[in-house]
Amino acid sequence: MQNAIIRRMPPPPADVVDLLTGPALDWYLSHGREVAIPYSPLDDVWFRHRDAQDLADWFRLLPDLLPTAVDEVRRRLG
Repeated sequence: MQNAIIRRMPPPPADVVDLLTGPALDWYLSHGREVAIPYSPLDDVWFRHRDAQDLADWFRLLPDLLPTAVDEVRRRLG
């Protein structure tokens, strides 16, 4: 889902890219790159979206994702 949405995203605005350099630019641009490896438990996962249809797609997927996430939080909290 994440990669399908990323592929539909427009390129970043040039005026924003022109303001950034070094690590800040790399971080900003990384959010528009497809995910090549599975997220680790320590990753900050952003649910990319550009319009209402993308959000609707995520909301349909969340019921499948949430039980595992809640179980992991319970496991970690004891």
